[in-house]
Amino acid sequence: MSDPAMFVDDPSYEVIRACIDRLRTTSQLAELGITTVYDPPPQSSAITSPYLSLGMSTVERDDATCIGSQEVYFDFDVWSWGSGTAGSSVLARRIANVVATALHDMSLTLTDNRLVNIEHRSTEIFRDADGLTNHGVVRFWASVERR
Repeated sequence: MSDPAMFVDDPSYEVIRACIDRLRTTSQLAELGITTVYDPPPQSSAITSPYLSLGMSTVERDDATCIGSQEVYFDFDVWSWGSGTAGSSVLARRIANVVATALHDMSLTLTDNRLVNIEHRSTEIFRDADGLTNHGVVRFWASVERR
């Protein structure tokens, strides 16, 4: 597998990394049982509910005269299952709301590039095909300029 450090100057990677770092230090997520953000989630049956993972991302070039920039679309996936609140969609909804609030319109400092703006675009909450797992998809858009 490639060394992630080799992509540090990539604007999309850098903005997503900054978002993950921000989420890892968001106390409201810890209060809801989120202690890390997986990228990717472990392939293990030992993983516990709830958890948060990086979902898909898309990058579109948006260069202007003399400015290289990208529009970055990316998701964070919320997962919960079990009894009580975790078994209903309530916990997934709470976690998704904290994720959206923690990142929407935030000023994040990037090392190699400049974040112009980040916006929460949408949230979907649904039950997975297994009938037990609540799944949330929290979607973001960011505009990033190369320095």
